[in-house]
Amino acid sequence: MCERGDHTESCIDRPGPAIQSFGPGAVLYPLRPPWLLGGPVPTHSQIPLVKTMISPETRAEIRRYFFAEHWKIGTIARELRVHPDAVRHAIESDRFRRGPALHASILDPYVEFVRQTLDQHPRLRATRIYQMIRDRGYTGSIIQLRRTVARLRPPTREAFLRLQTFPAEQAQVDWAHFGQVAVGRARRTLSCFVMTLSYSRALYLEFFFDQTMENFLRGHVHAFQDWGGQPRVILYDNLKC
Repeated sequence: MCERGDHTESCIDRPGPAIQSFGPGAVLYPLRPPWLLGGPVPTHSQIPLVKTMISPETRAEIRRYFFAEHWKIGTIARELRVHPDAVRHAIESDRFRRGPALHASILDPYVEFVRQTLDQHPRLRATRIYQMIRDRGYTGSIIQLRRTVARLRPPTREAFLRLQTFPAEQAQVDWAHFGQVAVGRARRTLSCFVMTLSYSRALYLEFFFDQTMENFLRGHVHAFQDWGGQPRVILYDNLKC
């Protein structure tokens, strides 16, 4: 309570009991909207649009009234004493909104012809297709045709050759560079001999300080000893050694 002169004003900023005596001249502010206390449901112009939190039981009851009993949203809100927006949120009314109406296009009669043409000739330019459909009566613009061609053109796939090998049939050999390392006061170039089996992708690695033919052959011998055998074919990149 705040007293200012002969007048007494309420300074309540926290929820309290719905009815409380404050003495003569006190002003009672409603702690809940009147439509929750049994009054008429306000319209959208009277209160802001909010999504009221409701219990799962109330949500199920709203959906039963709307889908099974075919009650209107206002009727459900009035009978259950909830806001109409809470009813719309419970029945997910946004799902029933229709999208923008699709208008007929002057290109519609030629869409199937364009699709068939692109299936047979995927790289055909839109300007050539434009001349083809103009000979068949199309009077629209090429801009509209370009959008349709871009939508209907089959995606291009990059051609590649998939290599398939049998176990122990093929291996690939190359050198890998690892910069320089300090050996005493000197710095030596560090290289790695790499042999990879094409089928299992198993690796054999061995490090050397140079890429001479002796170390190159030594890496082969050690790889064959480690694997207990050798592949039938070995592929090499353009190696200097």
